[in-house]
Amino acid sequence: MGSEVVSIAFSLVALVAAAASLTLQARDVFASRHQAIRSAQLELVQMAIDNPALYLGYEPTEQERATFQHRGYVNLFIKHIELGYLTGTLGEPETRTQMSELFANPGPREAWAAMRSVWTAEATSAAKRRFVHIVEDEYRLIARPGLTDGDGPG
Repeated sequence: MGSEVVSIAFSLVALVAAAASLTLQARDVFASRHQAIRSAQLELVQMAIDNPALYLGYEPTEQERATFQHRGYVNLFIKHIELGYLTGTLGEPETRTQMSELFANPGPREAWAAMRSVWTAEATSAAKRRFVHIVEDEYRLIARPGLTDGDGPG
């Protein structure tokens, strides 16, 4: 009877270790897959930033070019923070700090205001919805109602 208990205990420990290993492997696969997607996205966005006519389908004015390039950069920066959040590399406090620092400047606030509906629509998982909620919280803390984007946190 005693050897059966020891055998069961060892089996349970092995089962828990296997489950933990599979969880870590799944997390690594998730991070690797997202990193590959982000790398491809970075290449596409970099091409568009270098030559906005590729994306827009026409030669933009200098102002349109500058706006397009800025929004592309801000979007990539937020995507970078999102990946850190989704993989657990960045916790909520770090994510909030990064977004607060980003939104301290009027340009990123304007960029987020222009693209937030897309982010909300694309937040298809609970973790992504939570991330967008965190970004929105930090945006609203700085861009309070009644302020224009150029007025700053005031």
